[in-house]
Amino acid sequence: MEKIFDYLEGLVNTVKDNGLFIFLAVLFPILLYKFGAGQEIVLDLTSREMLSSKNFYVIASFLFLGLSIWCIPTISIHIFRQVNRLPSDKVLVILDRLLDLYNAKPKSDRVRKILQVPVRYVAVLPWIIFIISLTNIYYGKKVMVITILALILIIKLLDYYSKVLIKSFDTTFLQLKRFWEIICLLIILAVEYVILQCGVSGYYTSLIVFANITGVLLSYTFFLVKENSEDFPDGDPRKMEMIHDKTLYMHGLLLLISGGVMIFYFIKQINGTLSNVSPITIGTMVMSFYILIIELFITSQILLSNLMIKGFADNRFRFRVYRGVVVSFAVGWIVLLFSSTNPHIITQTPVKDQSEYFVRETLYSHFAEWYEKRNHDPRTGDLEVFLVSGQGGGSRAAYWFMSNMFELDNNNGKDFYKNLYSVSTVSGSSSGAMMFLASKAHYTLSPTAKREVVKNIYTRNYLSGALYGLLIGDFIETIAGAFGMPVRDRNYYFQMEEQNAFVDAHKKAGAWSAKDSVEQFFSRDYMYYYNRKKSKYNMPLLFLNSAIVENGKKVVFSPVQLNTPIDTVSDGQKNDYALFTLYEDAYGIYRKCDWSVNKEIPMSACVNASQSFPLINAYSFIHGVGRLTDGGFFENSGTSTTQEIYTALKKYVKEKNLRVKFTMINILNTKTDSDLAVNYSRASILNTVTAMAKNPFTGHEVLAVKQLQKQVVLMSNDGKDRIITLIPTGKYNLTRILSEKSVAKMRTELDTNIKKSRYIFQLQDTMRDKQLLKGFATQ
Repeated sequence: MEKIFDYLEGLVNTVKDNGLFIFLAVLFPILLYKFGAGQEIVLDLTSREMLSSKNFYVIASFLFLGLSIWCIPTISIHIFRQVNRLPSDKVLVILDRLLDLYNAKPKSDRVRKILQVPVRYVAVLPWIIFIISLTNIYYGKKVMVITILALILIIKLLDYYSKVLIKSFDTTFLQLKRFWEIICLLIILAVEYVILQCGVSGYYTSLIVFANITGVLLSYTFFLVKENSEDFPDGDPRKMEMIHDKTLYMHGLLLLISGGVMIFYFIKQINGTLSNVSPITIGTMVMSFYILIIELFITSQILLSNLMIKGFADNRFRFRVYRGVVVSFAVGWIVLLFSSTNPHIITQTPVKDQSEYFVRETLYSHFAEWYEKRNHDPRTGDLEVFLVSGQGGGSRAAYWFMSNMFELDNNNGKDFYKNLYSVSTVSGSSSGAMMFLASKAHYTLSPTAKREVVKNIYTRNYLSGALYGLLIGDFIETIAGAFGMPVRDRNYYFQMEEQNAFVDAHKKAGAWSAKDSVEQFFSRDYMYYYNRKKSKYNMPLLFLNSAIVENGKKVVFSPVQLNTPIDTVSDGQKNDYALFTLYEDAYGIYRKCDWSVNKEIPMSACVNASQSFPLINAYSFIHGVGRLTDGGFFENSGTSTTQEIYTALKKYVKEKNLRVKFTMINILNTKTDSDLAVNYSRASILNTVTAMAKNPFTGHEVLAVKQLQKQVVLMSNDGKDRIITLIPTGKYNLTRILSEKSVAKMRTELDTNIKKSRYIFQLQDTMRDKQLLKGFATQ
């Protein structure tokens, strides 16, 4: 019983003294295990591109994280001594006390009985959680449980035979005295590198799991031996001096490496190459950096102050003042880090030509001109007009939207794109729509090339840059701004990543276009292509749906005036109360504000505002409008805006007696509704949070989709108008990083559905009497 209570006391003391570090260390591995995005990140490790190097850096990052948790902060002692003017001979005495704390060696003193879980367990805990995620994703829960039990058993065996291990090291490596730790760590890294070079096609997952298990066990063995070995016998004055020197160099080396890695990531962010680094490596290294910095300047300084006051009975007032200053510094730093240090104003660029002014027409004047430039069906005299909606859902939505749009384009010749009047998108589908329109505007691709382009764009890792910017990048940008450098945030770099991905994907597919011209689609003003004679009535209207943080309203980037009358009476006067839509007009408000003078708001920035999912992106602020967040927070299908467009155009063509039939195409990437009954479950304190999350993403979305169906039934008296819904039956993760495996699975499903239901993609009139064409999944 005494052992149980000692264990519990050690556990409580460990959490109390090191809770912050444990939280930082295990946060990212736990997120990998809990969320679907983690599955895609782990699956991305098996991609053949940079397989060995990507996994090697992941393994090295977990080893580095373990060392950051485990190492003694000797430099902190020197900082404490210098600031508080302590004699130099006090350093070794203080270090001796810290060693007892870190190595969990019980002894009584005036502070308390020192009883904690050995730090080596905490050092390998994040890595073990990551291995649990690996085995669960690759092999399932049964193998995961077996792996956990095996790791626990092996670790306990290593503890049991620790004396044998330590003796072996004492007779070999410890003869090198000063260098054996570095040699051991280099050997661990060398072993891992060799293992990862032995990859055989079809066994990559096994190799990755084996390499990580080997790494964590070798690391644990190193920590175990290091904590219990002795360079010199007790009483030898050289013992503490060597421990001091080794821990000083180790702590300094870790700080130097972590700082250098943060600078390296900053440079890669600027160069647009951070996507080559796994989000796992970035998350682990940033957490290591925070652990080292927090311990260096905050927690160890507080601990040393308490040690002087209680452990050494030195009650000088200076230590209490010093502790208060450190606590105040910590609070200020946390406030600075988490506050809006970066204003996150939406990306703007100077106007290229001062004579340019971006003018928008009304919806009906634009449609009238567009209508005149289209060829009608020679058999019926009708013009079929396509209105497309795209559902949000990260890279999953973007890939599915762009792929389906290309397939519709492939199966209908020039008619589909030429008669595509509007595209209303939310979140990830906004990215897919931008890529599709940019590709149609600048390239002529074969069906095979189109598939390769979509794959290359959306198997790219967009999460690393977002994660780095969230954790530290935006903070560094703010500091850089204080020294005169341009202040940019993770939104800006994400926009550049998408632009570069688009250009690179077309290059890989063998397509060619003038680079400057392609980049203009992303970097020039949202209305730039709608004011050019060539593309004014050739490019479909792209409606980008977003939401306003401050008031919860829906806001839309629209190429035509939003708040304009749509009804006319017999005398030609307009009823101002009958508006096209009451949604907020983002671009219109922007242009009326003095803040926009001589500035452009790039197309990529508007798309980013539509897909600014919290944390992954920062909110984009527009003067007069507010901070814009992901459009899915108001309505996630894009169909609510399409309904407004359809209603307005339907009234217009009826007034003008135009021969038009409308086809609404809803490209959804997950079901919007469920036929299952809601079973009783016990009330939870989180019910309110659940309601807040479900209301926009499910409630508003379901209503919008059904309202569009209802509106078509009510307004299409001749039965010519229809709705087609394209939706996968498989489940795919919501994330900004899609693995090659998930993309291949989605592509296979799409190809299968095309073979089974080609008439849907050919938009045949034989199905016009059905309001919802079922070929993928029922709604």
